[in-house]
Amino acid sequence: MKFLHGLLQAAVTAQLLIATPVLVAQTPATATDPAGQAAAIAAALGPLLVSPEVLPDGHVTFRISAPLATNVTVAGDWRGGTNIPMTKDATGVWSVTVGPIRPELWTYSFTVDGVKTSDPNNAQGRREGTEFISFLLVPGAESDLYLIHEVPHGTVGVAWYPSASLKMTRRLSIYTPPGYETSHVRYPVLYLLHGGGGDEDECVRSGQLEQIMDNLIATGKTKPMIIVMPNGHAIETGARNLLIPSKVTPAALIAELHQPYELYPNSVINDVIPFIEKNYRAIPNREHRAIAGLSMGGAQSAFIGLNNVNKFAWVASFSGAFPIWPNRWLRTQSHLVCKSMDRVQAKA
Repeated sequence: MKFLHGLLQAAVTAQLLIATPVLVAQTPATATDPAGQAAAIAAALGPLLVSPEVLPDGHVTFRISAPLATNVTVAGDWRGGTNIPMTKDATGVWSVTVGPIRPELWTYSFTVDGVKTSDPNNAQGRREGTEFISFLLVPGAESDLYLIHEVPHGTVGVAWYPSASLKMTRRLSIYTPPGYETSHVRYPVLYLLHGGGGDEDECVRSGQLEQIMDNLIATGKTKPMIIVMPNGHAIETGARNLLIPSKVTPAALIAELHQPYELYPNSVINDVIPFIEKNYRAIPNREHRAIAGLSMGGAQSAFIGLNNVNKFAWVASFSGAFPIWPNRWLRTQSHLVCKSMDRVQAKA
């Protein structure tokens, strides 16, 4: 046992020497000096901050260490959450307490001397397109659906499917309800389309879809169903954070407006639905298919659903971006947008 203890102690010491060589040199610490080791580790890590700190009354304290900064603000998507000034203390930690903020899942970011950044002390965040942003949950009845409770859990997975319409293999996310893997039941299907800044991961990573559905099903507020989340950009094979050889640029996303609008709707009808009904236990009829979406996805879901009433009995559009429909302003004027993008890139 003494040999094993000594071996482990030597291994820990070696790791510390590798990880913090400068600090160890400045503050000699050996295996027989645990206080010195602790001091070296604390100096390497810097101040250990809690941010965000959600207080019982709904106030929230934000903190970030930026000793050399001269101006730091925090901004979030709650009411009044625009460019809130923060105060620096003697240790270089900036902080501010805001609120009370009503229960919900909110996003926020810091701006440090003009540079926007997520919260380095908060492991909870999400990706919106190419942007990584922090979020915080203010607990309460309104935000309870976002939490992971002790209920039966469904499964979120990804699948690659052939799209003859778009001439590529594409990626989608899919939620199957609790018990799907162990039953022979067939389920209704909701095709859920994301907004313009998102991709096939958005509803799960940003929208907490898995937790919401698990909790709704467990409380009997919705029926178990399959939810299919394809990528809504016809020029993308999958999310932009994947290691895909051909990357889609912001300019290409604008240029996408030049493509015939029907390309993506045709792909949903001719590629996505047949793939799902061949590979998953979906109920393959109109009464058990629904399509819904937000913003860009709201416009797409209305266009697809209303032009294919023989396929969908249920259609929903939330804040639909209808200017992207055929012959609407954004598409007819898209050449002006593209020229503007070209000028910006030329100056860069």
